[in-house]
Amino acid sequence: MNAIRNAKRQYTQTLLEIARGIEPLSPSFYYDHDHSSSVNMIRRDLPSPDISKECKSSPFKAIELFSSRSGRELIELAMREEESLSSRDPLVVEFGTFLAGSACRWLSATTTSYIVSVDNWSASPRSVIEHLMASELTRHVLQNIDMSELESLILSLEKYGFHQYVINCGLSSKRFTSVRSRLPEFLFFLYDRQIYPDLFYFDADKDFFSIEIASRLFPLATLCGDDLLWKSQSIANTLEENLKRLATLRGDSLEMSDNSWVIWTCNR
Repeated sequence: MNAIRNAKRQYTQTLLEIARGIEPLSPSFYYDHDHSSSVNMIRRDLPSPDISKECKSSPFKAIELFSSRSGRELIELAMREEESLSSRDPLVVEFGTFLAGSACRWLSATTTSYIVSVDNWSASPRSVIEHLMASELTRHVLQNIDMSELESLILSLEKYGFHQYVINCGLSSKRFTSVRSRLPEFLFFLYDRQIYPDLFYFDADKDFFSIEIASRLFPLATLCGDDLLWKSQSIANTLEENLKRLATLRGDSLEMSDNSWVIWTCNR
């Protein structure tokens, strides 16, 4: 497993070097682009799967995984700021969807923003949840799941798959789009199609390279995320020092609250 993680890390680091040699996306695409067309393009090129009739007949519940010190009020504030400052409906891209709980929160915290949630869901549902349950470091994130319903949840995920589960959670079909893709490839997908999001939320980058790629390709976008309190038995968490370095490099300000962080963009 460590060998696979190291290979992914080297791959992402290589893409960061490539991104450093690319001109950032033109500010014109930030200021002048209609995000309804952006969302339509994403849905066209990365379509969601069809939902079975059986799955439609029993809508699922979005489940949010977070600790008691999530600090997500800071993220909600950042998203509302984007709506108050923008002359259009902002585009928010979330990396790390899992069971759609955080996406549901962002939809509730905003009124006009498009939320595009990206996840690869690369492991089997049972192995993901059992891995979370097996560690003292991660078990607490499942506190919002009724343990008596955990096996039923796993069986549903095994039957329908993560993506079908998420798009059947009753979220707004107009403002919510779920995409099966990977970091950092999706950042290059957006760049290639000249889609300039207003805000990126990262819940899926422990190595920090993808955050740097987003900053390089989309310097006007607000960057935010969590994992400040993330712990691992084998990997040091250097997120805070990396964020401070990046904010200084950008000439922006970093704000942190418990597990959450925002780099406020000062140069628009």
